[in-house]
Amino acid sequence: MRAGVNSIFAEKMPPLTLSLDAYNPGIQINRNPLPYNAEGESFIFTMWEGNQQMENPNVVGQDVIMAGIPSGSTLPTYSIAANSVQNMSSGLLDTRRDWKASRYGALTFAVVDDLEEFNYNVHANYTGAHSSAIFANLINDALLQQYAPGSSIKTTIKPLGVTRNEISTAASFDGFTIVIMMMLAFAFIPAAFAVFVVRERETKAKHLQLVSGVSFLSYWLSTWLFDFASYQVPLWMTILRSY
Repeated sequence: MRAGVNSIFAEKMPPLTLSLDAYNPGIQINRNPLPYNAEGESFIFTMWEGNQQMENPNVVGQDVIMAGIPSGSTLPTYSIAANSVQNMSSGLLDTRRDWKASRYGALTFAVVDDLEEFNYNVHANYTGAHSSAIFANLINDALLQQYAPGSSIKTTIKPLGVTRNEISTAASFDGFTIVIMMMLAFAFIPAAFAVFVVRERETKAKHLQLVSGVSFLSYWLSTWLFDFASYQVPLWMTILRSY
């Protein structure tokens, strides 16, 4: 029952290489479907600069880019007719039961200009903790294949070190929990002592002792000494265990 550092903070987390290997582990075929907007369709998008809404009447080239995504981890890739990010989100909801596997990401391309200019969005299912970073890395890897075939991008995350403040906070929470549990446990001990006093009064055992010559002082002093001695056992065991 000693207050210490929470195991979450005490454990040193190793670096993690981001991949889809942990997603849909029980499915062997079509394990991680990756939808994207269909080629040849128009697409409405918003420019970050000036927050201007624009439309590309004919988005082409994404099929070539999607072909560069490593097929071993993302099969199958397929297109959905969508002319905006909102329509793509609606299309994903409408087709959510078309696949046995859960879909953790999707892509929408707004501009694909002969590998000179790209404007795309990553749709992420946030039930996958790293899905947004994984699918962003997949599309970046696919773009790299167009410039340097055979190359690849490996993305790794490494948790920041635990600060002294975090360790202190975790220890405080542990100590608070221990104190509450100890208070609840020790509350039952006096209640157990009261049982004998009530039972002696109920069965007239106290009255029998008093009429036999036992004084009030002797009766209550002996009762208190017994209760006090009994209380010392759990008290000192708890103190010694805490240190």
